[in-house]
Amino acid sequence: MGHFFLQLICVGTIAVFSQLGQPDDQKLRDEFRRPDVISFPEDAPYSPQVAALGKKLFFDPRLSGAQNMSCASCHNPSFGWETPAARTIGAMNEPLDRHAPTIENLAEAKRLHWDGKVGSLEEQASQPITHPKEMNNTIDDVVERLLQIPEYKSWFETLFDDGISGGTIVRSIATYERTLRSGHAPFDDWINGDDDAISQQARAGLDLFIFKAK
Repeated sequence: MGHFFLQLICVGTIAVFSQLGQPDDQKLRDEFRRPDVISFPEDAPYSPQVAALGKKLFFDPRLSGAQNMSCASCHNPSFGWETPAARTIGAMNEPLDRHAPTIENLAEAKRLHWDGKVGSLEEQASQPITHPKEMNNTIDDVVERLLQIPEYKSWFETLFDDGISGGTIVRSIATYERTLRSGHAPFDDWINGDDDAISQQARAGLDLFIFKAK
């Protein structure tokens, strides 16, 4: 329920409020208000067909080298699009270096990964596939594997001028990921003006999270 709040923190809200001398409920509400529409890049506009293809790829273990895990292995919808373990187990049956974060509400995110080194969902989508500890594959091998599947070949050729390629694979996955939104939470009611929607303790925690704890 708190993922939406946390993801917006990651895209720069702390920087906005670190300059304020004291909490201002209206400023907080304006900054954390859910966007009316999901943001999609101009060069990768929303398409329900592309999103559906991206969903198919997201749950397909054939993207991994040993065909033993998918994107959803680390970002499981049953666990808030992450995993219940401190560190996710990768394709080599070894724990990864970090916990897998949720992928909800990332359409507006400016930086991705815990260290913020990635600037787009397209770029992010390719990295787990090729990381030796994660899915342990190469984009070229994924392309060759998908070319052998008539349904995938048909879908890609229908949706993209260049058919199956590394670029169209990650664009499809990223398009799907941008559609993932967290459910409505009491915090959203507070944002919309209901002062009693969250407890005073939670409200104090919000101020602490933004200001003193930074």
